Amino acid sequence: LKLQFLYFIGNATTMNIKHLILIAFCIAEVQCWTQGDHVPLMMKLNFDEKITEWKPLEPELTPRFGKNKVVHFNGFENVNMGKHDLKWQFELGHGLNRRTTWIPVYSGCYKDSTEECHILVGVEFRFKYEMGNFGKIVAFTTTPHYATSRESHANHGKIVLRYIWKEEQDIDVNTAMLVVYAISVFGGVLLLTIMSVNTEAVRKGEMLVKDMRRQ
Repeated sequence: LKLQFLYFIGNATTMNIKHLILIAFCIAEVQCWTQGDHVPLMMKLNFDEKITEWKPLEPELTPRFGKNKVVHFNGFENVNMGKHDLKWQFELGHGLNRRTTWIPVYSGCYKDSTEECHILVGVEFRFKYEMGNFGKIVAFTTTPHYATSRESHANHGKIVLRYIWKEEQDIDVNTAMLVVYAISVFGGVLLLTIMSVNTEAVRKGEMLVKDMRRQ
């Protein structure tokens, strides 16, 4: 019974070692996700050369792993910009080290400004991810969208945050091996065919030489 128990433990350890390695990898190297997980998103502002600390967005405003989502941020309706520009920056949480550049929110929208007015109306976040035993984010980009006047900004301070996810497919190892095998078989058949043709040509050549000698 003791030996059977040890055998069971050994088999269980062998079966789970892959998962243990993956878990250790997730803890040590990158954040791992499952479908629908909330992905923490941090933000900070740059106004009048003053930069705020990082602040987490509320969970209802953050992306969900692998799920497209659209939300409205309502934080700037009553902000008096004066003659200053306001910029925004985002960073994915959990130590992913993926950060946007500074995104202008209001730029050149005060009287007598020498620059064209730009008011941020939306930010499109695009994620590329891989799903295996544990999901991971492999790419992260942002595209801001602007109105050129307050009159053309129908939402008046509301900013649309659009999260778009695209899965990157892992290479199917079995399919790749099958292709390599098929190419190898085809190459082998082709080589044998060439060798057979050459052998037949040599045989016919030898027979021709013999006939010529007899004559």
